[in-house]
Amino acid sequence: MDPKRILFVSSMRRYGGGERWMLDTAAGLRDRGHDARLVARPGSVLAARASVRRIPLISMELRGDVDPVAMTQLAAHIRRFQPNAVCPNLDNDIRLAAAAIRTSRALRPRPARARLIPRRGSGMPLRAKRRYRLLYVFDVDRMIVNSEATKRSMLRDAPWFPEQKARVVYNGIDTAPYAALIPQRDALRRKLRATIGAPADAPVVVLVGELDERKQQRAVIEAVPQVLERFPAARVVFVGEGPDRPVIEKAIRERGLESSVTLLGFRSEIPEILVGADALVLPSRVEGFGYVLVEAMAAGIPTIASNISSIPEVVEDGVTGILHPVGDSGAIASAIQFVIANPEAARAMGDAGARVVALKFSYARMLDELENMFFVDNQQEAV
Repeated sequence: MDPKRILFVSSMRRYGGGERWMLDTAAGLRDRGHDARLVARPGSVLAARASVRRIPLISMELRGDVDPVAMTQLAAHIRRFQPNAVCPNLDNDIRLAAAAIRTSRALRPRPARARLIPRRGSGMPLRAKRRYRLLYVFDVDRMIVNSEATKRSMLRDAPWFPEQKARVVYNGIDTAPYAALIPQRDALRRKLRATIGAPADAPVVVLVGELDERKQQRAVIEAVPQVLERFPAARVVFVGEGPDRPVIEKAIRERGLESSVTLLGFRSEIPEILVGADALVLPSRVEGFGYVLVEAMAAGIPTIASNISSIPEVVEDGVTGILHPVGDSGAIASAIQFVIANPEAARAMGDAGARVVALKFSYARMLDELENMFFVDNQQEAV
């Protein structure tokens, strides 16, 4: 494919799955020869990580969708850069980008119109005000959604949105780092247990992600005493930081679980931790996609996750992991006990997960689909 140009736009200061997707996609398209650039707020985590990954960055204060200064600056950049596609993330960013695209074409000679292709990574309802309806119907060319569940939720809450514009593209990850680590699994298991001060043969399950009420990590704390009744040496490890940390620490103290539950905080060596663990637990009550589920599957370990949103599209119950009702600490405890008590079944789940990732959630597959959507599939939809 001939090199193309794409501009990503995000006003987020925090860093989450949507921001990670944006960086991974921009870096992947750049490595395929395209000119991928990012507009982000100065001082944001996204801007900092874009610099580390050598993604061309346009620092801009994005205060809202009706900010005339930001709109004018973005329009000027679009006119100079002339991207084939503009990909914003948040509702305000979509409206700002649409206005900037229109403004960039107000002067002659008129550049080719950049296609507006935002991404939606959660089931939150589309804004229903009239100006937003007009935006989604007439300005948006396509809408990338990260799962069939997200698409169904979006269309259910916004029946006026043209269904043919919503295209599912599953998130993808680079499986190479995990494949390289799997032969070192025994050494990484010893390393993880040494890090938390556990015996070399202790069963270890991990939770990876922001410590937040949405993730329902406290349900796992409630499950730990039941696990310990059968497996006293078992350990639970939290990796990540977030606003719910004090609540989780209090729950650990109240149950006297300090020797069985470890909070590691933020760590960068996630692939090594996953390969060294026995299972990953993701008990969320709300989840856009669950990147870490795919990472755990790539690491060849079973996943234990809540049966909500897009998670059943990622984890096949009984095949690559175990699904449980949201907030059901008894079911979480039973799933952890099963994984510990049945190492051969757990290994089979991990092997099946690795195969599924290679087929369904690979980085190359995601980039192929996005290249087609951003640069090839330019037929305008009738609305």
